[in-house]
This record gives sequence, structure tokens and C-alpha cells, in this order.
Amino acid sequence: MLIDTDWSTQTMHGADQRMTDIVQRCFLDGAVNGRAGSSLAALLAMSGLRDVMIRAETMVTNQASWAESPLLASSAADAEERGEISAAQRADWLAQLRESARRGSSSSR
Repeated sequence: MLIDTDWSTQTMHGADQRMTDIVQRCFLDGAVNGRAGSSLAALLAMSGLRDVMIRAETMVTNQASWAESPLLASSAADAEERGEISAAQRADWLAQLRESARRGSSSSR
């Protein structure tokens, strides 16, 4: 069994969408291969493996705890370090996620 994630397919709702898009793009740009999950079948076939079976799953969460994820905070910090967003925008985006999660109106998949 081999498992990986295609982070380019992740969606988040609950904060300013423009800021969310910037943070996600910075995360993907900084990842070694954030889209690896979508190319696993081809890589395995090119390696000579036969009868490769693919199973895709979508995980959806609206638990408030996802808005406190260290991955979100570090991704926002990376976007700030790259000059894509300001410190105030980073803090506001994270606060929007937390508030939306507190109200139960945020989600990620």
C-alpha cells in the first residue's frame, strides 16, 4: 500500500478566499512535490509494477480544531516571508479561520 496526498486539490472555506488562495499557493510552491498523489499510478507503472489499483478518498472536516493546525499557521508564515501577504493579513486570515470554525461555518477537504 502506498498513500500520498495531492495537496493541490485541497479546498478551504471560512476565511477570505483570495488570502486562502495565496497561502495555498505558497504551501504548494514550498512543498517537495505537493501534487505527488495524483501521479502515483503513472510512477508505479513506469517502475514496472503491474495491476496497480488506485483508490481516491475525500476527507471533509468542519471540526474547529482544523483551524488551529500548525500546517495552516506555518503556511501563512511562509506566505508572509515570501512577501505575498503582510503580517497583519496573516493574523487576520488565521483569526477568520478560527472564528469561522468556532461558528461551525468553515470546512476543509
